[in-house]
Amino acid sequence: MNYCETCAFWKLEKYPTINARNVCSCQKLCECSEEEAFADDALTYSYDESGSFYPGPKFGCVHHKEKE
Repeated sequence: MNYCETCAFWKLEKYPTINARNVCSCQKLCECSEEEAFADDALTYSYDESGSFYPGPKFGCVHHKEKE
């Protein structure tokens, strides 16, 4: 199993008013177009307020891309 802590999509974001946290930047997790929304390997949400996914370091992922 591949985990977020070793994935290139897992990136630290810093904010002025809250603690920094890691966000998943994989394009398969998004508010996507209709074509992408029904892709077999996508997770699509319909909440158009710039939502993000904040998985923990041991979260497993099928779209893992090894960090360089």
